[in-house]
This record gives sequence, C-alpha cells and structure tokens, in this order.
Amino acid sequence: AAAPPPSPDALGPDPPAAPEAAMERVPLAAGEALFSGPRPGAALYLVLEGLLHAVEPAADGNEAVVRVVAPGEALDEMQLLAGSAGPVVVRAARDSVAGRVPGEAIDRLAAAHPEIADALRRLHLRQLLCRLHTVFGAFDRRLLDDVEATADWVHLPPGRVLFVQDPPAERAY
Repeated sequence: AAAPPPSPDALGPDPPAAPEAAMERVPLAAGEALFSGPRPGAALYLVLEGLLHAVEPAADGNEAVVRVVAPGEALDEMQLLAGSAGPVVVRAARDSVAGRVPGEAIDRLAAAHPEIADALRRLHLRQLLCRLHTVFGAFDRRLLDDVEATADWVHLPPGRVLFVQDPPAERAY
C-alpha cells in the first residue's frame, strides 16, 4: 500500500526551510478570538499549543462549531469566503498559542516549493468541507481525513451539469 500523503494541515517545521522563519507566535487566552471576519493582511495560522474552535455565529446569539483545530493543524482566512451566512470566528477553546505566517511569506514559499502549494490547495479544500458542518457536525482532523479518503472533488466548468437525478444516482453529491 502506498504511504498516506503528508497532512495538508502541517506545513512545517520542515518543508523546505519552512515558514517557521517568518512565523510570529500569537498567544491566546481561552475565549480570545484569533480572527473574526475579513481583515487586511491575510495569513496562515498553525496551532502550536492548545485548541481552537472555528465558530459561526447564529442570529439567535448561539454559535455552531464549524471546525476544531488541534496542535499541528493549520487554517487561514479562506474559510471566510466559503459561503457562510456570516463571518467565521476563530477563538481559543482554552489557552493556546498559534503561529502566524504572513500571506506574502506563504505566497513566496508556495511559488518556490510545489509541495507547499499543494498543501495549501488541500487545506483550502478541507476548509470548504467544513462548510458542511450542518450535515456532519463540527469537523476535526479525523472527520476531515475520513471524508477526504472517501470523496472525490469534482471540478465543473461553468455551465456543465454535475448529474441528473433520473435514474437514481449511485453517488451522493
């Protein structure tokens, strides 16, 4: 059996000289927001210690946990563009430390190292999966791995039909 691909959530410490050199440590107290809503200066965040929750505020004041992000996993603000009804807020579920790598540093690394560009693409696809939290519940690494292992992404050009529901399809879309 082939070895599993490297985790899309772990871009360093080592994929060539990795983002660690450009990383700023961001300590967070339990309940403190890492980010909420779009901001200038996009960045990639690596969870170094603790636990983060990406939550979607509801109109009634409650929050739905979209994703649980543990040490060794990454996220960025791409999830804000993934069709949510409102902004996703990422906050520390307990005292935590994140590493922030500025977007321009990630762009340079991705341009120079195809494996980093591929890891970012996979990270963005996994973050898009998290938008299905109303169907699957909060996503964590294990659920993301399971869905990724059993599903195929289908890229459709504009105007193409994904499927027609007659006769009944053999797959779920």
